Amino acid sequence: MRGCLAIDRAVKVGFRSMTCHVQLRVPADVDPTRVAMLRKQAEQSCVNLDSLRSGVPVDLVVNIEATSEGRAAASRYLQFFSRMLEPVPRE
Repeated sequence: MRGCLAIDRAVKVGFRSMTCHVQLRVPADVDPTRVAMLRKQAEQSCVNLDSLRSGVPVDLVVNIEATSEGRAAASRYLQFFSRMLEPVPRE
């Protein structure tokens, strides 16, 4: 959280790991082989799971439109994040 909240710039912002819990309710008399097939198909066809596991390139596009009302707030925001982008002093 320290990285995400910009408390400590030396702390990485992203996750180190993730766990996805899935609960399937199936009738008690379902063949376990069919349940295993269902699980395998769900895992193979999950777009989010595949994207996270394969580490696809991610582009960031930011469009900023400064309005007369938001100009002061945008300026404060940019100043705040400019400080965050300064190099972290090494000891």
